[in-house]
Amino acid sequence: MMSSAFLFDCLASRISISRYFLAGIILSLGAVAIQSFASVGQVSGNEITCVLYALGAVGAGISYSLQAKMNKRLALDLGSSARSAAFCNITAMIWGLPTCFVLVKADVPLEFRASDWWIWLLCGFQSAFYTCSLAELPKSLGYSPTFILITAGKLSTAAFADTVGLFAPPLPVSWWRYASVVMTLLGAASFAVNRAEAVLEDRVRSSSTHVEEGNDSCDDLHASLSNVSESTRTPTVS
Repeated sequence: MMSSAFLFDCLASRISISRYFLAGIILSLGAVAIQSFASVGQVSGNEITCVLYALGAVGAGISYSLQAKMNKRLALDLGSSARSAAFCNITAMIWGLPTCFVLVKADVPLEFRASDWWIWLLCGFQSAFYTCSLAELPKSLGYSPTFILITAGKLSTAAFADTVGLFAPPLPVSWWRYASVVMTLLGAASFAVNRAEAVLEDRVRSSSTHVEEGNDSCDDLHASLSNVSESTRTPTVS
C-alpha cells in the first residue's frame, strides 16, 4: 500500500526528498520489519500457504491504493466525494453478494446475530468515512503521508483494542508491537513535517515570483512615465 502511494506521488512529482522524508522511510520500514518479526511465532501452515497469504496481503494493499486513486478521479466525474463514496460502497455490496453465496456453498459458516447490529452499523459508517476520506485527503496531503497516517491509526487502534479487549477478550501485547506503533507514528510525523516544508517552500517561491513580477511591472510603468514626460518636454517644430 505504501509502495503504491510512493509511486503515485513520484508520478505526480509531489515528493520532496529531505531528511524528514528519509527518516519517515527508515522508521516506516523498521516498523514493518519489527511487526513482521513479532508475528513470526503466530504463523501456522506450510511455506506455500504462508507465501500465498503474504502475496494476498500485498495485493490487498495495492488494491486499496488503487481504490483511493480511482475514487479521487470518480469524485471529479460525479461532482463530489460523497457521491464517489456511495458509488464505491454500492459496487462493493454488489460484488459481495455473489462472494457470500460462493462461501456458503463452500461450507464456510455464516453467523449473523441481531445483537451485533451496532457493529454492522459501525462498519458501514467506517467504510463510508474511509472511502470519502481517501477521495479528499490525497488532494492536500499527497498519497504517501495519507497512507502512512492510515497505517499508524490502524496499528495504534489495533494495539489498544487488543490491550483493553474492545471487541474480544484482552490479549497480551508484546513490547515489539508497541515499538512498531511508536516507530510508525514517528514516521507519520516525519512525512507530515516533510510535506509542510514542501508546501512552505512552494508558497515562498510563489510569493518571490509575484514580487519579481511586481518589480518588473513597476519598472515598466516608470519607464513609460519617463517616456511620456520626455515627450511632453520636447518642443514641437512647426
